[in-house]
Amino acid sequence: MVDASSVASKPLQGMRIGIVREFMVKHTKNDVAISDQLDKEIKSVLRDKLGAELVESVDPMYADDATVPNMKYTFQDALREILPAVVPEFFQMTTSSGELEFAVHGWDVNSNDYLIALALGKAPLSSKLNLRRISSVGFSNASAGFAMNEYLRERGDARIKDQASLTANAKSERLPQLGGTPGSDGGRNGRGGQSSVSYLKMQVVMRMVIQKVMSENHLDAFVNPEQTTPPYKLGGPGEPEVNNRTSASCCMGFTALIGAPEIDVPAGYEQVTYDPQYVLSEDRKTYAEVTGTTKSMLPNPMPISLMFWAGPGNEPALIKTASAYEEATHHRIPPKDFGPVPGEP
Repeated sequence: MVDASSVASKPLQGMRIGIVREFMVKHTKNDVAISDQLDKEIKSVLRDKLGAELVESVDPMYADDATVPNMKYTFQDALREILPAVVPEFFQMTTSSGELEFAVHGWDVNSNDYLIALALGKAPLSSKLNLRRISSVGFSNASAGFAMNEYLRERGDARIKDQASLTANAKSERLPQLGGTPGSDGGRNGRGGQSSVSYLKMQVVMRMVIQKVMSENHLDAFVNPEQTTPPYKLGGPGEPEVNNRTSASCCMGFTALIGAPEIDVPAGYEQVTYDPQYVLSEDRKTYAEVTGTTKSMLPNPMPISLMFWAGPGNEPALIKTASAYEEATHHRIPPKDFGPVPGEP
């Protein structure tokens, strides 16, 4: 019989939560403060205060934490096992220069020999293939193209009847770059290379990957920062993408891809920032966003969040975890002169 007093004091005792280090890598100075702060938050609150058992995923760009056991079966293990069997065309993706993006020295990644060896654990997986890269892949979505063309045909515009005429008449510079179909990558992978990976197939694959990792490690949920970079100034440059770490939320697109439940909760405040800058291109025609190198302190601390997520159907575990965390921390603080936050003491 479970001791009631134990449950009250350690409400997450018996739960296993996986820390997703792929979304905590310190790519730039702007990632460091938030990643480190939330790493301490996860261990001190979820583990030490609430009683959850923690394990961490493995990423070569994130130093192994000796205080947290590693997952015995990683996301890379699942990708290695599942991708070759279900979406072998994934390995045909190319860079803007036409080179195979996930090439492996000594192997033809498009051959059956490689795919079979990979699935059997006898060939290496490209170091470029991880959850961050999966989250940023542009997938083809034929149904989106059909729906868009159907809408354009029905709207009765004399000039614009399909995607080709929409692109031809576009005044926005961005629309033609989208490959022409909102909701589709137009057959491109977002990096100038060719992609023929189906969105629906990848949805099935990544659900299998997540469920496999959860099952093999007996996990109830995953946790990671919602984002490791501070908010940028409105109208100013944003933090550029680095190593497939996006400038927006790290993985909301990922959970949307697999149809997974996600809960974001307040996790404290951050005041350190390295403001990104605009740099003029060599041809003096455009500006590029570059990460900041000068430390500054925000006049008002900005809120940061933890993200709890899991495979489809695991909402009860997320609600239990998130509510226990919020009850233990009360991180929501009303802005000055805003009045009390409803539900907070």
